Amino acid sequence: MIRKDLSAKDLNDTNIDLIFLLYWGVLVFWQNINPGSTGSTADTLIKTCLILFLVGYYLLHTHTFRTSSLALSFLFAAAMVISFLSESAVELRNILTYFFPVAFAFLSCCTGGRFQINLAKLLRFMWGIVAMVLYMALYAVVATPDKFLRALTASSAYGNELTSFFISNHEYGLYLMAGITACILLMELVPKRTGGRTAFLLGCIAFFAINLVLTYSRTSMLATALIVVIYMLLNRKSKMAKLFFIVLLLLAIVVATVPELREYFLKIVLKDNNLAGRDDLAALAMETFEKASLRGKLFGQGATEMASFFKEETDHASVHNAYLQILLYFGMIPLFTMIVFLIWQVIADFKMIKKNRTLAVLFIGLLFACVSTMFTNTAILFSSPVDSFFLTVFTVLIPQYVRNAVMTNSFGFKG
Repeated sequence: MIRKDLSAKDLNDTNIDLIFLLYWGVLVFWQNINPGSTGSTADTLIKTCLILFLVGYYLLHTHTFRTSSLALSFLFAAAMVISFLSESAVELRNILTYFFPVAFAFLSCCTGGRFQINLAKLLRFMWGIVAMVLYMALYAVVATPDKFLRALTASSAYGNELTSFFISNHEYGLYLMAGITACILLMELVPKRTGGRTAFLLGCIAFFAINLVLTYSRTSMLATALIVVIYMLLNRKSKMAKLFFIVLLLLAIVVATVPELREYFLKIVLKDNNLAGRDDLAALAMETFEKASLRGKLFGQGATEMASFFKEETDHASVHNAYLQILLYFGMIPLFTMIVFLIWQVIADFKMIKKNRTLAVLFIGLLFACVSTMFTNTAILFSSPVDSFFLTVFTVLIPQYVRNAVMTNSFGFKG
């Protein structure tokens, strides 16, 4: 403990939601106006300023530490320091790879672990998400109308993936998933909204869903499906959940009964169950892990060495599986701390069901979406890349800070 306990009012007196939106928004627009500029002087300067801004905000709003969070953070930090010693050179990229996750985890879960986000702040955060994702989706229509026009006649998903202004369709898919979830939350949290606002949110859900399908990112589609299915199953009294169930059931019937749509869905959208080499990468990753020394298994074989090895062996710089990548880069102990952290979050969300079923159910869905995303992608919790940062914020930190408010009866809405 480093400061006396603060009142609920003090804990709620933060604008961390706006800080997250600003950090993410700047990086998104930077990709829009300077695609492929990663590693340039301007890129490094912008990201450094944003990191210092985020660190400064947390330090200026430091609260008391939970002992369990502090212990897990220290275990994670110690393991990452030992992992870092396997690197042959000290470079900015290496420092970010090893120590940004440590700093971000410590700041967000310890110094800011008791932050609270109330109803008003959650609503403005979600509206911010919807606005940003709508901009991305409109950009995709204007910049690549051919991908929409040729969607049903495409002979293959590969080469036709919708990316908006991002390099990766998976990153774009992640943001579309967030946009759909934000719309659902806004409809649940504002029951007395105008008909125009309802129509706008439903229109956004449909628009984002069409974009999501055309990304052909099975990772993002699965994550979104998990959120929606868990929301429908565990929140069955909700009118919105019932509406989603009816709409999805009708869509499933149409796809199943129309041969052309069924073939398109199976062969193009789901890519005919082609694993795209992920099974080979996973097999190589496990073989490499098994051959490692005890130190290599516990603390990793080095991010630089492993990235170079996979690039040489497979022409891929990553394993396309966050869990296996952590295992190879940083070892069993950092992987263990992340798994414990995720289990901890799931338990906390289930405990919140009695207080606010609507939020608890959606947050459980977000955690399952996070877990599934990391199985087929290398967006890693608390890491510095923008997709990893957003995955951490949207699926873990915002839910944690909202849960803090709900559990202390200072959120302002009972669902």
